[in-house]
Amino acid sequence: MIKVDKTLPVNPKSEKDLIPLTRDEIWAGLVMKVEDARPFVPLMTKCETTQRFANGIVREIVFDGMALKERIILYPKEKIEFIRVGIGEEMGTIWNEILEDQNGELQLRFAFELEIPDLSKSEEDEYRQRRAIGYLNAVQATLAHLRGLKAEGKV
Repeated sequence: MIKVDKTLPVNPKSEKDLIPLTRDEIWAGLVMKVEDARPFVPLMTKCETTQRFANGIVREIVFDGMALKERIILYPKEKIEFIRVGIGEEMGTIWNEILEDQNGELQLRFAFELEIPDLSKSEEDEYRQRRAIGYLNAVQATLAHLRGLKAEGKV
């Protein structure tokens, strides 16, 4: 099992020139990301919804060259859960969660637990590192894209 759990400040005080984001704006952006993650996730080249249900969707994606199917569950203004189902070698669950630290500052947590068959310990460590960097880049790209959308008045 490959596990990574990272939390980033949404509006870091050290970066005063950043356009600040609210919980509602982050949530609106995460919902856009569910519908079409390609503008938010640099390694995603396909994102197609195949089914809708009350609190989520099923979609087929191509991420980093891998065809995958995800069942996505939305917990409004708190968390989105991406559960890999059916197709693909990289099975598991990914979470995007909007949190607040002890001072009430917004944070965006991303975590995943993935299973990839037949990896040696060293291959698993390398895979974990590569995925952690890829998902960290995706979270940073998501926040940057959201700031751009806010600047354009689209969020």
